[in-house]
Amino acid sequence: MSVSAPGGAPSRRKDLIVTVALLSTMICAGALTLQRAIYPLTLLVGFLSALRGLGAPERVLAFRAFARAVADVSNRPTSSSL
Repeated sequence: MSVSAPGGAPSRRKDLIVTVALLSTMICAGALTLQRAIYPLTLLVGFLSALRGLGAPERVLAFRAFARAVADVSNRPTSSSL
């Protein structure tokens, strides 16, 4: 991609600015995607850890709380949908 300056010569500074802007946008999008993928996994690890030492009724309650938390995460709007 070559952006021309008013004199007709390619402007490396403008190319660099565009490249940095695109790169930072891609990094932010990747970070948001990673966050949305990791959070349910941390909930699952917490849920599985909580199951140890619980009786059957408490396990049912823990599973319901886990299911609500996962539903909460999946219903959260992303920055791209705002």
